Amino acid sequence: RQPGDYLSFMIGRWPVLVVHGRDGELRAFHNSCRHRGSILCKPGEGHVARLICPYHSWTYGLDGRLLAAGRMPEVFDKGEHSLKPIHLERVAGAVFVCLAETPPDIATIRRDLTPLLAPHNLGHAKLAHQATLVEYANWKLVMENGRECYHCA
Repeated sequence: RQPGDYLSFMIGRWPVLVVHGRDGELRAFHNSCRHRGSILCKPGEGHVARLICPYHSWTYGLDGRLLAAGRMPEVFDKGEHSLKPIHLERVAGAVFVCLAETPPDIATIRRDLTPLLAPHNLGHAKLAHQATLVEYANWKLVMENGRECYHCA
């Protein structure tokens, strides 16, 4: 909700970081320092003024730009070492990220999903409960019903 708020999570084996920028924009990045690949923010949520690598203190702005990189040669170009962005789209308060270099067109999803989500006003929603379900099965075969999961035969 505030500049500096972040979410850090995994998509498959890829660490992802979503950050609320000072300009109000949400941005997604690979949660990996461009120097030695260290994770910038531990999984979960938090608040930071800047993104600082715990390994060599490379410092990034909330927009992903490299602000400081100690002990680098004078010819080092910080502009070439910003965080790697991930595609992010907001649709009716929901956030979608895509790891593909070229994301699929989201226009149809935006058109179809916006009227369905609009009555829920997700942009102003607050998290009331969070749960993680780890199901060792093909997601197509699992349907959640209350607290029990039923596997299709």
